[in-house]
Amino acid sequence: MPLYIHNENPNAVVSFLRRAYNPVGFKKGYNAILWFICTGYLLGFTLARISYLNLWDQNSSSSFIRNCGPGEIYWIVTSAVYKHGIAIHLCAVIPGSLLALFQFVPAIRYKALLAHRVNGYLVYTLTIISAVGALMVARRAFGGDMAAQTFSGFLSVYTVIGSFFAYINVKRLQLDQHRAWMIRVWVLMATIVTLRIIQHIMMSILTLVGSYYYTILCGQLAVIASPGFMNSVSSVCAQGGELAYVSVNVDLGTLPGTIAAMEITFGMAGWIAIAFHVIGVELYLAMTPAESERLRQLSYERQLARGFSRPGTAGLTVDKWGDAEVWVPKTIKGNGDAAMLSSGSSSDLEDELVKKPQGVYTV
Repeated sequence: MPLYIHNENPNAVVSFLRRAYNPVGFKKGYNAILWFICTGYLLGFTLARISYLNLWDQNSSSSFIRNCGPGEIYWIVTSAVYKHGIAIHLCAVIPGSLLALFQFVPAIRYKALLAHRVNGYLVYTLTIISAVGALMVARRAFGGDMAAQTFSGFLSVYTVIGSFFAYINVKRLQLDQHRAWMIRVWVLMATIVTLRIIQHIMMSILTLVGSYYYTILCGQLAVIASPGFMNSVSSVCAQGGELAYVSVNVDLGTLPGTIAAMEITFGMAGWIAIAFHVIGVELYLAMTPAESERLRQLSYERQLARGFSRPGTAGLTVDKWGDAEVWVPKTIKGNGDAAMLSSGSSSDLEDELVKKPQGVYTV
């Protein structure tokens, strides 16, 4: 039984909800609910981080420098690459995330297509810039262990490649694939929110366990630790200097222990968040084939009008690059094509689609 069945005689609650989401451009209630949850999830986090655009103001309690992880302060002070990288990342990803939310409002796509396109180019540009900034800080962010580095690297590369695929598909008028890749990119971008939730849970658990340790640079500790703590590790730090490592117990009750808690959990939380989001987005795409098919039909019409050689398959589609059966439009006019379609002779129909003039097919 389908998850969604359109009711022509809705009750009072459904009627009220339709009056709320229809003006935004949604025709199906579950799409509106998912949009509200997902965009609200990212919007809330982004709005909470807007104050971080005030990067280095020590007098502002909401600036980035006053709210960043205690272990990050050392790298901001000592590494120009880290300082500039985090500035580039924040100044691109925060406005980019806000603008991206408008890309998923159907009413804007329907009634203000030019605004949708211009905003899309801005989002593409800011996404790439933010990925560059993230790669600049990946070596040191939250300890810079291999789990953290590979998480930051994977997410940055994925968003750039996914945005490129989305761009190629929209330029080729392959709207179904453009939709799929834009959804994938921004669902993966939202992993940073889920990461924080998982990270805070794990930090509390590791503190309760009490037997976890993490190595931290003496330089990081010297910036924030109390004189008493530094005296306890003075022999190690005196011999190795700022680049010597000290083993610190994971404990949210102390600043050194908080650094250890944040750095030991960051990469792990990131990979768990990615797993959740990848599974979720692929399930959503797999469960909405009707919308994908509708957009592919629309792509076929527009590609045909533009004179593309293979309308319906001009973009990065699986039947073009993979081993899927050739896609055919729902309505084809021509010598016996409809009969071939109904009988399932896809190989013969594929040959006909390649050989016949483009103008023969209409939807």
